[in-house]
Amino acid sequence: MKKYIFTVLISLVTMSVCCQTRENNSKFNLDFENVTNPNGLPDGWLRWGTSSYNIQLDTVVKHSGKYALRMEPKEEAAEQDFGCPAFSIPAVYKGKNITLKAFMKFENAERPIGLLLRIDGNSGGLQFDNMVQRGITGTQDWTEYSVTLPLPEAAKTIYVGAMLSGKKGMLWVDDFQVLIDNDDISKAKLKPVIFPAENDTEFNAGSGISFPSLNEQLINNLDLLGKLWGFLKYHHPEVGKGNYNWDYELFRVLPEYLKAKNNTERDKALLEWINRYGKIPTCTICKETPAYAYLKPDLLWMEKSNMSNDLKKTIQEIYSNRQKLG
Repeated sequence: MKKYIFTVLISLVTMSVCCQTRENNSKFNLDFENVTNPNGLPDGWLRWGTSSYNIQLDTVVKHSGKYALRMEPKEEAAEQDFGCPAFSIPAVYKGKNITLKAFMKFENAERPIGLLLRIDGNSGGLQFDNMVQRGITGTQDWTEYSVTLPLPEAAKTIYVGAMLSGKKGMLWVDDFQVLIDNDDISKAKLKPVIFPAENDTEFNAGSGISFPSLNEQLINNLDLLGKLWGFLKYHHPEVGKGNYNWDYELFRVLPEYLKAKNNTERDKALLEWINRYGKIPTCTICKETPAYAYLKPDLLWMEKSNMSNDLKKTIQEIYSNRQKLG
């Protein structure tokens, strides 16, 4: 029986598959054609700059498609004010250089205008160019401009946009393109992803766990641990992010867990284990699984168990704020 229980636990580990997902970043709203709110900005775009600037969609003056974006100062705008529509892209691409292209049309621009390309890392800005040094002013019909910067390995976020500043002038911008080493970003190679879990190699040579003699209490404890371990693997956000080697986390909890002599000690050990991974943020988009759903998780094992109310409540909270896929 002891050999059987240990084999079941090890089978849970070896049969598991890492189902980490990456956001599909191949399509962006760089031509402004996706617009949920016609009175706002194109989907995914942000307003940077001062409140004394108008940034809005234009359906009349445009380079192509349905929309362009127009920037212009309000009457109260000061000389140092500016307006800038911006879009953020995760820097998950492999390459040496990044190029931003877009078509701009401008009228009576007294201060230099330009495209904006900014690359940030964990500790702040790494590369930046807003074309101000080129001194582009005055009036110009639709013309394609570009800016190129090195793409650092430490890059985390890419920001693209266009900027108009000062008290006078108008700027239209349309048809952005982002290229990595001269290839469109949709064709760019992705950086290899290394999750923290991949650096956890403590038990590569074996678990080193010795099981005590089995009795009914220990068998029930191991049964509950196996169910909870599987539940957390697919529902706890920190596990889903790849922050923990969940196979090895099982090996870490087992030595102390095997010492539990009753249900109270067992549940206390399980709560302490769960709490190691931090408080789970409230999920604002998670929805309760409808009763009529064809496929849904079976949580009856929790309801039918003799675990404490505190442990049941913790498990329910994890499920309500579970890992979001896609």
